[in-house]
Amino acid sequence: AQLEQYLKDDVGVGINFSNFENPTQKIKAINDYFKYREPNLNRPPAGIALLSINHPKILEFISLKDSANYKNWCFDLSIIMDDEFLSKVDRNEDLNLDNGAKIKAKDLYFRLLNSMQKSGEPGIIFSNNKNFICDSCAATELKENQSLNLAQVNLAKFVKKDKTIDYAFLSQSANVLSIALKRMAPDGFISILGYQDMLNQMGLNYGSKEALVELEKCLGTIKEQAQVNGVKMCISPSGTTSRILKTTPSIEPDKNKGATYWDEIDTMEIAQKYLEGGISKTFNLKPNHTIEDINLIIRSSQARNIKGISVFPAR
Repeated sequence: AQLEQYLKDDVGVGINFSNFENPTQKIKAINDYFKYREPNLNRPPAGIALLSINHPKILEFISLKDSANYKNWCFDLSIIMDDEFLSKVDRNEDLNLDNGAKIKAKDLYFRLLNSMQKSGEPGIIFSNNKNFICDSCAATELKENQSLNLAQVNLAKFVKKDKTIDYAFLSQSANVLSIALKRMAPDGFISILGYQDMLNQMGLNYGSKEALVELEKCLGTIKEQAQVNGVKMCISPSGTTSRILKTTPSIEPDKNKGATYWDEIDTMEIAQKYLEGGISKTFNLKPNHTIEDINLIIRSSQARNIKGISVFPAR
């Protein structure tokens, strides 16, 4: 009945399977049910399946989609990982699993890195991050069965002819939008999109000092009006919305502009300061990426308080 409600509401769903004895069986069963119902739906359901790094079936979970046909899957996978696990990896210590068994933390981490390099899964949710949550967009904390209602500001619309931002107009627009959102969806959030388009119009490079300064000013301006009107902020992927509006998604870089992983991490860190929710990031790996690149992405993201990461292998 609950699965049917998810489908009826046309929403994504995040499920933590850590309390199940056989999580991969449950994930497959729910996924098969979603796929069975998919032909009668407006769009296929989207979900994220999470599992604690200490679960006895963690290796089975990591390899769940190793040889998968992705057309047969509605669920992405993510591991819930705390800071202590990475410390155990560095100290070459054992990890205690929930059933009392032990496994070398470094061996488990290496299996994870290999799987991420090969298939882009699982992703990682850092549970020590104060913004740890489990919704499928990984945008903000939601109550059980609560939908994520967004009002989005297209930053590209606020660039003036002299290639500067009209902050007075942005402030006015954020005020009107937050008032409207508060009336229509009191638990809704303000988000942004069109950041890369904004930078293109201003002649700024993604990740540059100048770009980060402008991002902070934009978010600060919106945040000020959101707080006045009792509205929260988050960062959402905004893929579908950005395509409808013919602009760039969220605060993502243009993959053809040469942004580095570190440019993206710096940008996420700036954005995180203005959000009530967490922030997560999918990194598009370069064609010549290595396992060490993935390790550095994980370590840098954890250090910068990014809530979660995933990678997408170069094809």
